[in-house]
Amino acid sequence: MTAAGLLAFVLSASPAASPYNPASDHPRPADAAGRVSLVDGVVVGPASPAVPPVGFVYEPAYTIDPSLCANPAAYVPQPGDIVLVVSDDLVWKLLFALALIHEPYHVGLVVRTPDGGYGMLEAGPPDETTHVGICPLSERLAADSGRVFIRRRCVPLAPEQSDALTGFALRQDGKPYAYVRFLAHGTPLRARGPIRTEFVGKSRGEPWSYFCSELVVEALVSTGLIDRETARPRATHPADIFYDESTNPWIDKYLKLYPCWCPPQRWVADECGR
Repeated sequence: MTAAGLLAFVLSASPAASPYNPASDHPRPADAAGRVSLVDGVVVGPASPAVPPVGFVYEPAYTIDPSLCANPAAYVPQPGDIVLVVSDDLVWKLLFALALIHEPYHVGLVVRTPDGGYGMLEAGPPDETTHVGICPLSERLAADSGRVFIRRRCVPLAPEQSDALTGFALRQDGKPYAYVRFLAHGTPLRARGPIRTEFVGKSRGEPWSYFCSELVVEALVSTGLIDRETARPRATHPADIFYDESTNPWIDKYLKLYPCWCPPQRWVADECGR
């Protein structure tokens, strides 16, 4: 992607008076009876032991700079887990800083594939591909050059929800990345704004193109995991999904994934932290 394209990409943020600094003591509502819980960063509950682990995760925290001192725990994927990526590219960091956009810069979703395995559904990243795709999860995570975080499902999906998510993913596979519409976020026509978000950017079901966070939100809406009436896929950024907080008032009020999704956990390919 050209430098101009990258600059336009990061100019999609809504105006903000100051940088977004999520509080380290983010509220943690108590889990309802029957839900899995986190013990030393490990999801304890009904996750299937037959699913092979894919790398390791550190303790959950709403920060892109977590402590990596503790020993990581094996990551056992589930349908509906959310994967977020923080870029270590200096160009991205500079452009994000100039545009007052906050990392992560990319987001995808874990889905079951028809062969019984796990894949990552994603649109983009825009500097790597021009389409929506489903990549084998282990290969996709290991190949990413950025820092990977995962928001795991604390409430496992029912089989029919997982099947619905797989069906949605397969129907979107191969659709184009929404370059033109995404670039419009850097103009007065953008869907994200302190007032207009309530009235525009609503769920459209299965549009013909997506950018990354729009795809994830539409997938969750299609499966009934978040409210279609309050979701604003075209106005949502990956940072909104990461923090459960947003500089956008509408999204800050309605897009709350905890406690159905655990706080973000840094993912690594092996126990040495790589």
